[in-house]
Amino acid sequence: MAFTYKRKEWQVLDNSIAPDLDYLGTVADGDVEIVSRALDYSRWIVAYLMDNGPVRYYLYGRESRNAVFLFTNRSELERFPLAHMRPVLIKSRDDLDRVCYYSLR
Repeated sequence: MAFTYKRKEWQVLDNSIAPDLDYLGTVADGDVEIVSRALDYSRWIVAYLMDNGPVRYYLYGRESRNAVFLFTNRSELERFPLAHMRPVLIKSRDDLDRVCYYSLR
């Protein structure tokens, strides 16, 4: 199960996939999104949502614990230096935390 506060975070409900999510967190920067899985869960299509570039797609094999880069969704953006997006909590007048994002270049 995934939830987003400042960034996407995963809460593991089935401990058998915890090592998979740990590995996927090391493959690329960005927020991990599991796009699709084979019926036997042996292969996954995984997307990394980047704040400073296009979405990167990988084919992940669970048995080999290996991710192979497939493509990006907007390859024309790869040649541009895009700014990172930073999350920050700002306290509102009604004393609630608001998640905001800023980019510096």
